[in-house]
Amino acid sequence: MERVINVKVAAKMAGITAHTVRGWERRYGAVSPSRTPTGRRTYTSEDIQRLRLLGQLVKRGHQISFIATLPNADLEKLWRQEDESAFQPTHKKKELSSEVDTMITEMMVALSRFDLDRLSDLILRTRVTIPTRTMVLEVFGSMMAQVGRRVMAEEMTVAQEHAFSAIVRDHLGQVLQSLKSKSKEGKCLLFATTEGDLHEFGILLSAILAAGYGHEVRYLGPNMPANDLGHAASMLNADVVILGTVPLSKDLLKISVAQYVSALHEQLPRDTEIWVGGDLCNQALTATVDRTVKAVPRLNKVDELFKDLRDNTEAA
Repeated sequence: MERVINVKVAAKMAGITAHTVRGWERRYGAVSPSRTPTGRRTYTSEDIQRLRLLGQLVKRGHQISFIATLPNADLEKLWRQEDESAFQPTHKKKELSSEVDTMITEMMVALSRFDLDRLSDLILRTRVTIPTRTMVLEVFGSMMAQVGRRVMAEEMTVAQEHAFSAIVRDHLGQVLQSLKSKSKEGKCLLFATTEGDLHEFGILLSAILAAGYGHEVRYLGPNMPANDLGHAASMLNADVVILGTVPLSKDLLKISVAQYVSALHEQLPRDTEIWVGGDLCNQALTATVDRTVKAVPRLNKVDELFKDLRDNTEAA
């Protein structure tokens, strides 16, 4: 006969508080305990296993509102995928490619219909079923380009683009936090965009790639003045500063990329490298500075650099 466990004991066994158990049950339907004739909650060993897994995933950065209703099999797959290494190459490339194409198509359809709940559910399913590196390089990189093209062609509205951006940013932030929760032995990398630039997807995707290779990621976000970024890099002993760039209108453009790199150079520790990605990355090479500056126009290129940086660190 299945042992019946009260909420306090169940919470202790799951590694969370009784208050958390009640809240997850009431707000999100995470578990459905039985009740005694007097109305007290009772939990089974399967309930406790599920609560323990939810608690572990929340500690890794996942929001309970996104994962509370996932089947146990999907929760276990999400945990296992992160625990093993989502950055290992797959041996089923054709099947994975087909799955990626299907996911992108379904998400674009959901966005075109303004079905934002379905879009969020599909993104969560993508996080569970697609390796993280593939998700970054092939799913969201492709989708951002598609959405941008459709907005330019007036096939989608700016409202749809903003809704897409908000939902994806939320999910990617969780992915980054989950990867950052693991111990790091790699280089310290700072991520930001230049002053006036509010477009952060490039650096957010790059930060996820870096964290997947075991680097210590410090994500400072968009619109960062050069002096403040340089100060942060000094305080954090950053090995590399990674900048994202996009063309900006005259009212948003503060200084050119070359001027920004020159100003940043004055504030950085001598050995800190500067890597510049995005559409304007080659402008960084025109800055006259006495340090390593790299132009990284594509995500797959920065992915290679992160891997090389890890391999060189391990070999040292």
